[in-house]
Amino acid sequence: MKLRCKDGDIAVITWDHPECLENIGRLVQVRGPLKIEDEVAYWRIQPVTPQLYAFRELDDTLARDRVTWSSRIQHPDRWMIPIEPDEELKDTDEVVMLEMPAPACTPEVASP
Repeated sequence: MKLRCKDGDIAVITWDHPECLENIGRLVQVRGPLKIEDEVAYWRIQPVTPQLYAFRELDDTLARDRVTWSSRIQHPDRWMIPIEPDEELKDTDEVVMLEMPAPACTPEVASP
């Protein structure tokens, strides 16, 4: 089974249950251990922002709540895409300073 995410990734939710479609586009942190059930891989997740998150409880009722690691919410690996830094930024510990060009003209200051 090829996985998209790994423990510690920040990922974008790309799909969810029909009653939870409001989660699509949300950023979540992914945490293991990976759980495989009926050939579907699930990760524990926690949204990066504190907004309410829609999810189904164990009894299949819909809930909206702030999700923390203690909530133990899981999401299918195939419904998330990890956000990865550009290849040139991976494993970089060097600080890069960007130079900005001087403005083409300076604004005039009105005299009192």
